[in-house]
Amino acid sequence: QTKFSGLGAHDPNNVPYDVNASLEERVKQSLKKSLENLQTDYIDSWVMHGPEDSWENHFKVWRTMEMFVDEGKVRQLGISNFYRVEDVKFAYEQARIKPKVVQNRFYSDSGHDVEIRKFCQEHDIEYQS
Repeated sequence: QTKFSGLGAHDPNNVPYDVNASLEERVKQSLKKSLENLQTDYIDSWVMHGPEDSWENHFKVWRTMEMFVDEGKVRQLGISNFYRVEDVKFAYEQARIKPKVVQNRFYSDSGHDVEIRKFCQEHDIEYQS
């Protein structure tokens, strides 16, 4: 498993893509770097590490990730750090390739993700923590 993280999640001195590239190009470069680092030609599970700053940008990232599933370079997709069940549902409903993983911190501040875990169970999504 590997992830795509937006600019804010990286050490500015260690970003796996060109920070001046389009968002879609950053996603492509990030996957290329992961494949090189892992010395493989496919990824079992690729997780979007957190919500982007808008739904428009979220879906730019997600649609680019879906493209790599279509190409056989990625087997499944997931999302991480989505703590509102409404956001998980919206992301799921709008995705052509549905997330198979939701990866969140499991702690009391998020109510232990009770509603998100229920949604995951109902939609054959693996909840990881």
